[in-house]
Amino acid sequence: MKIKFTKLIILVTLFISFSCSTDDKIKEGDLLNGSWNLSALYGQIPGSEEFSPGEVVWTFSEESNELIVVNNIEQRLSSLESGTYSYEVLENGESQILYVQEEKIGSIKLQSNLLQIDTGQASDGVLIEFQR
Repeated sequence: MKIKFTKLIILVTLFISFSCSTDDKIKEGDLLNGSWNLSALYGQIPGSEEFSPGEVVWTFSEESNELIVVNNIEQRLSSLESGTYSYEVLENGESQILYVQEEKIGSIKLQSNLLQIDTGQASDGVLIEFQR
C-alpha cells in the first residue's frame, strides 16, 4: 500500500511539474491585439502633434497577422493610409520591432493602454504614440 501511495505522489509531482510552462505568460502580441487610437507624434518639425480618438485607428489581429488602419484625417502625415496590411513583431535582443508589409516601422514599447513606436532615426526620428 505504501509503494502505491509513493508512486501516486511521484506521478502527481511529475504531472504538475510538466504542466507548468513559460508559455502561460501573456505574450506581447496578446497585449498588442485590438484597437489603438493615434494620440501623438513626437519629434516632428515643428514639434509634436496630438490627435483625437478616432482620427487614426490601428487594429491589430494576432490571429490573422493583419493590421487594419482607419485614417480619418485629411493630412496623411507619416501615418499609414486606410487599408489592411500584414504585420509581424520580431525580437531583436531585448527590443521588439514592428514590421508592416515587411517594412520596419520601429521598436515598440507596450504598457496596458499605451503603445509607443520609436522609428529610431536619430535626428529626424518620430515617436508614434497610441492609446486604447
